[in-house]
Amino acid sequence: MQQTARINAMPSAPKKAPNWRRSTITAIKSRSTKQLGDPRAYAAYIETRFGKSSLADLTDDELQQTRVYVFGRTPKA
Repeated sequence: MQQTARINAMPSAPKKAPNWRRSTITAIKSRSTKQLGDPRAYAAYIETRFGKSSLADLTDDELQQTRVYVFGRTPKA
């Protein structure tokens, strides 16, 4: 599992991993719900930063930036 997470975090992942988008969106939503305690923890970020309301609407670059943002947030205790 950790090895897959490392591969999916690499800059070349969108081109090399066939299910990169799906697994990245799943990881963002899972982290938001289970560890941050807010299923839409990313919503304000993508709305402000990219002017979009859905993870599916983001480009690969924007999705990677959102992943970095969400995984950089401190989980609730």
